[in-house]
Amino acid sequence: MQVMRFPPLIIIMMVSTSCATLKAYPDRATDAGAEIQALDKYLQPDAITKYESANDSDRSGLSKQAWRNEVVNARVRADDLYFNQFQQRLFQEGIGFGLATDWIVLALNAAGTLATAGTVNALSAASTGVVGGKAAFDRSVYLEKTMPALVATMAAKRKEVLVRIREGLTKNIDEYPLPLALSDLESYYDAGTIPGAIIEVANAAGATAKNADAQLESLLIVAPVPPDLQVRRENMADFVKILKPNELDVLAKSLRVRTGDAALEDVLSKISEAQTQRAFDLLAQKIKILYGKEF
Repeated sequence: MQVMRFPPLIIIMMVSTSCATLKAYPDRATDAGAEIQALDKYLQPDAITKYESANDSDRSGLSKQAWRNEVVNARVRADDLYFNQFQQRLFQEGIGFGLATDWIVLALNAAGTLATAGTVNALSAASTGVVGGKAAFDRSVYLEKTMPALVATMAAKRKEVLVRIREGLTKNIDEYPLPLALSDLESYYDAGTIPGAIIEVANAAGATAKNADAQLESLLIVAPVPPDLQVRRENMADFVKILKPNELDVLAKSLRVRTGDAALEDVLSKISEAQTQRAFDLLAQKIKILYGKEF
């Protein structure tokens, strides 16, 4: 029986060609590089010098405010162009390599089963090398999975800073001088970086946690109840807050509310809803059965 022989290079070329047919970004109608070059005079350090030397009383040249606006608008545009390039590179490096690697590994392994003894070693070595590269890639898969969320955070934060910049440009130079605008432009750039997005996500998570803590504290006590019942409810709430997660889950299940991260909130809600002695005693009975604690 004659066995088919496929040189490894041919296989890789075949697979690589089939993976390069779809582009995530369409071709641009303009040349981004040429546009950035045209903006160069606004990007140079002497733009600040020209601003300082501008004379509003001299009508032969630009006023300080007009020059400020031109510099800021030009730098916003340049930053947008670079950010768009950055997004494209993220997609190409993060997704394209992963797909191509998967297909090359499959092709090399399939070819190894069809090859004669003379080519098995070469194919095996090639497959091992590609798999090794893919293993290194897999270690950063978590970043690829979170990248869409990070990019969305970047875009949102950049818009937030851009609003501040646009509002500043409506003000006179005493209220919004060029150095202050340049500081906002630096924030605009930082908002479009991965570290900046991570910081923004962390800040948002911290704010969410604080709001959740405030809501938990506000759960007790809203409606007026007899003083003795109020004391019992507060004591029960204090006890529930120090339960271990697994103990809290057991209590939540017995009360038929959510478990996990939402358990404490739901159990506290149940305590808050106990507006009568009878309703509270039912809760107290469950806790006594489960933990031997009396209220």
